[in-house]
Amino acid sequence: MFLRAEAGREPVTVKVFSLPDKSLSVGVWRGMAEAVDVFRAKNPHIRLVRSTQLTVEGHTMDAGALMAIAGGISPDVIYVNFRQSESYIQQGFLRPLDEFINLEWTAAEARSRGAYQERVMYRDEYEERVPEPVRPVIHRKGPDGKEHFYAMPYGMVVGSLIYRKDLFLEAGLDPDRPPRDWDEYFECARKLTNPEKGIYGTALGDGKESSYYLFPFLNSAGADAVKQLPDGEWRAAFDTPEAVEAYFFFNKLFTHPWRFNGKPMRGFGYRGPALGEKWNDGKIGMLMTDLFDKELSGVNPELYGIAPEPRGPSGVSSPAINCLMMGIFAGIKDRGVRDAAWEYMRFVDGPDARRIITKHLVESGGTKFLNPLYLKRYGYPELAPLVQKGLFEVYQDGVKTGKPEPYGKNCQLVYDYLTQPMDELYFRTIRGEFDGKSEKEMKAQVAVVLQRAVAETNEKMIGYLPAEKKRVRHAAAWVAVAMVAASFALMFRRIFSTFAGATGSKTQWGFVKYKGAYLVLLPAMLLIAVWQYYPLGRGSFMAFQDYMIIGGSRWIGLENFANVLFDASFWHSFGCSLYFLGLTLAFGFFPPIFLAILLQEVPRGKVVFRTLFYLPAVISPVVVMFLWKQFFDISEHGLLNQIIHLFGIPPQKWLGDPKLAMLCIVIPLAWATMGPGCIIYLAALKSIPDDLYEAAEIDGAGFRSKVFSIVLPFLKPLLVINFVGAFIGAFKSVDYILAMTGGGPADATNVVGMQIFNQSFLYLKFGLATAMAWILGSMLLGFTAMQLQILRRVEFRQTGLAK
Repeated sequence: MFLRAEAGREPVTVKVFSLPDKSLSVGVWRGMAEAVDVFRAKNPHIRLVRSTQLTVEGHTMDAGALMAIAGGISPDVIYVNFRQSESYIQQGFLRPLDEFINLEWTAAEARSRGAYQERVMYRDEYEERVPEPVRPVIHRKGPDGKEHFYAMPYGMVVGSLIYRKDLFLEAGLDPDRPPRDWDEYFECARKLTNPEKGIYGTALGDGKESSYYLFPFLNSAGADAVKQLPDGEWRAAFDTPEAVEAYFFFNKLFTHPWRFNGKPMRGFGYRGPALGEKWNDGKIGMLMTDLFDKELSGVNPELYGIAPEPRGPSGVSSPAINCLMMGIFAGIKDRGVRDAAWEYMRFVDGPDARRIITKHLVESGGTKFLNPLYLKRYGYPELAPLVQKGLFEVYQDGVKTGKPEPYGKNCQLVYDYLTQPMDELYFRTIRGEFDGKSEKEMKAQVAVVLQRAVAETNEKMIGYLPAEKKRVRHAAAWVAVAMVAASFALMFRRIFSTFAGATGSKTQWGFVKYKGAYLVLLPAMLLIAVWQYYPLGRGSFMAFQDYMIIGGSRWIGLENFANVLFDASFWHSFGCSLYFLGLTLAFGFFPPIFLAILLQEVPRGKVVFRTLFYLPAVISPVVVMFLWKQFFDISEHGLLNQIIHLFGIPPQKWLGDPKLAMLCIVIPLAWATMGPGCIIYLAALKSIPDDLYEAAEIDGAGFRSKVFSIVLPFLKPLLVINFVGAFIGAFKSVDYILAMTGGGPADATNVVGMQIFNQSFLYLKFGLATAMAWILGSMLLGFTAMQLQILRRVEFRQTGLAK
């Protein structure tokens, strides 16, 4: 029965994280769009609005939601999945749904007692609506220590194997006999791979969450990513012997040495971007995919096969189980909005919506992909035998033997931490570090890598640290904070003394005499105070807090500073920043100087050359980033790979190669900024009197002597100012890295600015990020003071250009 519209109700606007668009949606999503239209018609007082969110390179779905919450623009109905759930609950983002759910009675029992409420979901509807594996996720303890309902599902997904039958036939494999275990999977991948045709046996997406494709192997090996202890605490657990087997096998898939037409090759899988394009182009033989509970699949059964994920050493196929869920944002104050949000959540996967979706799929010819239970339940029992043979069985078996995706503390980051050892093993193997080692020795190395990764995951993701380590870190933090405070005090004193004047006489402010000047300065001073110094002061407090967006923040003293000081990833990112600084200076700071000098000497076409060099600066930085990202396409069709192919150089991974990624970011940055820098230096060169050049020529000075004896000394003030800006800007720069690599691959471009951004807006650890910023600021302040001291000794004079 549809929800009943009540006349005279106040109009309510509900912001939803996503709404299906009939003009763009197909299959089950088109049916869901029709269901949403019915909801709107039956509830004209509820206005549904789609919320917009950002995406971040390397973070598939969590980043947008977290950034919206952090920015104070969260939708009223927010998306929740297993991995996000615990963090959302403990952060106070989700409002408990206890007022809307009653498991004590069925609907009939509530009516018999005269206590039935239409807006309440009773036990019979709840059990029909919420699958068994999902119940522990949506009903659990909250920050108050009590159990609450926090979300409602609107679709369950179960992992499976999808493979291309045409590629199986081409490789001499039986298309009706998919691999059943790991050994068969490896053999199929080997036979499917054909470098000459660009065909890979299997594939792995890029980005920090690419271990999503590893997770089913971890499950089937009998390992866990995280485990909950009897006391309710969570711990990382992917360093067991079973996990070693999974990582070893998965790494072998992509790094196993072999030869093709006499050429040495590595692995049988594709790693990189545009995974979907390669799959659609028929370049990948096997891939892990998901079966949806409503529309089990939507692919052509003549071309694609669906099978259970291959069994691991445990003899079990254990796919990942996840669920699409919705929750109500806890920041909603209006009761009417909360009630309307619940009405939408309850309807969108209720019996009426399911009936509409099933009807649409049947009428659009999708019967063979439908869940037969829905066909029988919603009026099409005669069509159930037409469902693709074996499809529902794969789904059912997956529900029985599968494992839920991790849903413990901070598990929205779990794939990030699972990916790190996976990438480390891959790149170390590619570099030949494990060449000549036996399988036993290799597994021993895998175990060492996993043990280190688990310790890091427990510390950074889960927040577990032994008491002894805490004491040592806090002691070190006290010393570090004292040094930071002292350095700030000394540097500010030095700065003030530097510009107070050489005579040491008392400064006269002259407010009355110079009131006009002060009035002109006042707006700028207010803007700087509001947008610079107020956040600086606010951040001083946040650095000593476990800062929470919703609810009270907890004072934790120097814990954030202690964690930063002993965080290897922070110091790694600091090293990346130094490397980025070196490349930025080499390609972005010095070349414009010499380019300006050369353009100054060009006898003809100066305007043309200056225009050509300046043109990249008028292009939007966003366009520059994505334009060069296309140039760096790792396929053989990428522009740069086509160019180097002409010289017999094999295709490069570019942004996917840890050794080349940083350089590939700096090159477009330098290309876009070289023109403006060059124009500034050209203007400064005009201020050099011609008499000096003439006198130098009389003395027999050549081009080089004039540059080092005249040009550079005259440009010194400008060079010092620009150098300070370039130095500080390099440490703060994050935009190009965010858009092009997101800090990857293997954290090769994870500079300090990126680290601070991730901690703040992706992981919502504002206190930790602020502590990082303060430590970085203390380092930069000393350098700035030193440069200002140099500037003080520079004498500025009027050029006297007017003639």
